[in-house]
Amino acid sequence: MTTLSFINETAGLITALLLIAAGFYFSAKTGFFQFLHFGKLTKKTVGNLFSGKNTSEGLSSLQAFITSLAGTIGVGNIVGVSAAIAIGGAGSLFWMTLTAFLSMVIKYAEIWLSVSEGQDLHLPKNKNYSFAPMVYIEKGTKSPAAAVVFAALGLISAVLMGSMTQINAVSLSCCPTFHISPVWIGILLTVFFLPVVLKGIRGVLKVTEIILPLFGFCYLAAGLIIIFLNLSRLPAIFQEIFRSAFSLEASTGGLLGCGIVAAFKQGMIKGVFSNEAGLGSAGLAHGSCRERRPEEQGLWGAVEVFLDTVVISGITGLVILCAGAENDGYNGLFAAFQKVFGSAGGLFISICILFFAVASVLSWSYYGESCAVFLFGESPKSQRGFRLIFCLSVFFGAVFSAEKLWLLAELINSGMILINMAGILGLRKKIKGTPLKKPI
Repeated sequence: MTTLSFINETAGLITALLLIAAGFYFSAKTGFFQFLHFGKLTKKTVGNLFSGKNTSEGLSSLQAFITSLAGTIGVGNIVGVSAAIAIGGAGSLFWMTLTAFLSMVIKYAEIWLSVSEGQDLHLPKNKNYSFAPMVYIEKGTKSPAAAVVFAALGLISAVLMGSMTQINAVSLSCCPTFHISPVWIGILLTVFFLPVVLKGIRGVLKVTEIILPLFGFCYLAAGLIIIFLNLSRLPAIFQEIFRSAFSLEASTGGLLGCGIVAAFKQGMIKGVFSNEAGLGSAGLAHGSCRERRPEEQGLWGAVEVFLDTVVISGITGLVILCAGAENDGYNGLFAAFQKVFGSAGGLFISICILFFAVASVLSWSYYGESCAVFLFGESPKSQRGFRLIFCLSVFFGAVFSAEKLWLLAELINSGMILINMAGILGLRKKIKGTPLKKPI
């Protein structure tokens, strides 16, 4: 276990440094649009959020946005942030936010390539799948094997990170809240997911389009209430965040802390785990979108990162610090809501974790199926086979050890990032600037 932890931390640090370097490079290449034109960015995306119309071929910009955002918003925003603060201290939030702004342009770049380089003859006849990341990885690395390895890792990641870690967090949260055993959690959720997943992408979209906006709004509203109740403490909290981010002392939580190194590693790694920028998963949703202008579609990816990490994860972190729950490890947010709202707060967070996980699991079922079809061909047998295995992983996620699942999931993520970024950097000269400098 110690060896696996060391390998995972080393791989995570390497990928974090790679993403930082790539983030600075693509920021300069695109004119630092995430800083200089943020207002135009939100107006051109969120401002036109409901203008798309559904058709039988491909996904609308709204559907691709929700599918991709649902895949990122999950236990990483709750359990991941809680763990980052416990291990790396309050300073982890600083590095997580910095990662987010650099990751915005990385996700822009990978979606740009998904639309520009990935929408070719590799799309199946029914237009429901995207092989875009595998296509541009093959082009960027000039290696078909790299695309195959990426798809295989994506398939494993769908089962580990997309399903088992999400469900494990639900189990850890809901079992004590509702006084139910992990086995029953696994059985009930498997029964729920089975009919939805078996319907494929259309069944996934019907559920995520309802769950994500509703519970996302409820969670943000509750978090802002806690922050509002502690407005007087915010100056000291922000001071602690900056102090801890560059401190040589042990972290606030002291679990595995070693000052600035722990804050940096946890903020960067957990930030990537949360927003998935550089992972390549966004291309599996946006690559099948009807939008054929890469510079327009790429902006949606930048907004996804901002909403996921700066807004949702940022509020999670502030809630934990406002409530003084930074030493409660993976249960930091749960403890924070209980301290403020009592048992009702714990119940609320358990429900939020449940539905965030449901939305994320459903999105990853589509990602994993896309990878399975790429590897084994588009046939009813391969589709049903993956869907059944994926639903079975839901049950095992409820009863397995959380620590091992997170380590394996993060390690697989690091492998996906290294391959995906190799493809992106190989095609870096093709990526052009955004349309934000032009009048909207």
